[in-house]
Amino acid sequence: MAGDIPTTNVDISHHVQRQILVMLRQFGPKKYAELKPEGLEGNAYNYHLRNLKKSGLVELKQSVYHLTNTGHLVSDAFSFTTHRLMLRPYHYTTLLITQEDEVLVYVPIRKPQTDRLSLPSGKMHYGDSIAASIDREMKRRQLDEGYEVSEICPINVRYIIQDEIVIHRPGILWHIAYSGDKRERTTESGTTHWMKKQDIEASDKILPELSEGLKRLKATTHEPIDLDFILS
Repeated sequence: MAGDIPTTNVDISHHVQRQILVMLRQFGPKKYAELKPEGLEGNAYNYHLRNLKKSGLVELKQSVYHLTNTGHLVSDAFSFTTHRLMLRPYHYTTLLITQEDEVLVYVPIRKPQTDRLSLPSGKMHYGDSIAASIDREMKRRQLDEGYEVSEICPINVRYIIQDEIVIHRPGILWHIAYSGDKRERTTESGTTHWMKKQDIEASDKILPELSEGLKRLKATTHEPIDLDFILS
């Protein structure tokens, strides 16, 4: 199954609903009485239980309450110690696409990386294979004619402004040896265009996934890229 899990109808802002989800996630299916939080009035408990069922997170089967598949995914975002949803970074597929002495460079339009030299990348979707994720990112750039893929290294870059992390991109950096027509694109989020490696290396606007990726590609090393980068 591919695509993102729809959670637009999910509302777990209330601590009782969060407690029910955590109980089912930690201890498995429970009967009505076993799942009811201690001291909670019955009408209130039924209200929150109905909301969880309506949201598609909990289901009743043979008088026992279970997490649905979506319920498992949502509850995985919990911290069991704080009973709060945690902000977690997406896993990115980042592509270093080359043809002879040129590289396909991505230049974001959006802040805080406006006009910087970066690499094409995209968030992996639920259910993706690695090949499907790479293929989707290539098709977005209309570069799906002929290419060979090899792994460069794991990548984990944290972008920081005034001591606060504003972007966190963990994932894998892939080398794409491209043999098709060199196309360029402009979208609402940025532009892609081909640049010579020597011009990229001379730029003062280069971001680390590009600069460090080129270094590892040249040295044929798989050392991970794991660093903080201060955006100004």
